[in-house]
Amino acid sequence: MYLCSALGQAGGGHGLAHPAELLVGQLRLEGLGRLRILVLQHLLGGGQDEVSALSAHDPAQQQHVAAAVQLALCQSSGGAPAKEPVIKLFAAVPKDWDADFSLWCQGGFQAEASIRKGVPGEIRILSTLGGDLRLCNPFGEGKFKMTAADGVRYEGNDAVACIRTQAGETIKVEKC
Repeated sequence: MYLCSALGQAGGGHGLAHPAELLVGQLRLEGLGRLRILVLQHLLGGGQDEVSALSAHDPAQQQHVAAAVQLALCQSSGGAPAKEPVIKLFAAVPKDWDADFSLWCQGGFQAEASIRKGVPGEIRILSTLGGDLRLCNPFGEGKFKMTAADGVRYEGNDAVACIRTQAGETIKVEKC
């Protein structure tokens, strides 16, 4: 099942996302119904009884679920207004999730990635505008590399890696 959302109104007091942070996304998740309940429980801070009373067809609720799922899969902020954005993939993904997604990030980057049972799979990041790509290590503490058509741009185990990109190029991210 694909879930698509335009998040122009996301974050309405729930602190889920700033409209510029997550522009448009689409993702594929197995067991979305179970996920929706877990996300709504988290948003409400309540139990199963409160969640079961909610309408699954309410567009506002669906929008908050989409925003929460997107934040679990990919975040792209600097942490403060004056800080440069950093992309963090799989930021809050439960170990049992299987997901394939393509999400927009701050700075004109589009992240396409997959995860299976907590293990990151293929990761590609398209730079639509060019500029610095700052990426949190998606593999945890292990060594990883970022490669473009002209070769390896970064290889190491830093918590955050930064490389310069050109408009239109795709960066492949792999575990070493």
